[in-house]
Amino acid sequence: MRSGNRKPHGKTVHLPAGYWRTQLAKGKSRVPEAVLELFRENPFWTTTGIAQPLDIAFTNAGRAIERRQAAGIVAPAGDAQRNRVFCAGQMLEVLERR
Repeated sequence: MRSGNRKPHGKTVHLPAGYWRTQLAKGKSRVPEAVLELFRENPFWTTTGIAQPLDIAFTNAGRAIERRQAAGIVAPAGDAQRNRVFCAGQMLEVLERR
């Protein structure tokens, strides 16, 4: 499994971010957009992996992931209860086609 902090091949993948933004457009926080950008760079992230580069609290990163799960954007990539890795499935599909 890929680390939640590495960019695959150093490239940003262009995916249906417009759809994702409309799903998460509520509120004035910069966090929803920033988290989407991280998942566009790499489809695999941990909560800690999101919190660190965005300089936000672990709990805020967890809430951001929960919102993305509810919108169907990300899902856990395994059965772990701690240090879970989340995957943006649509991003992964695009990368696998390359």
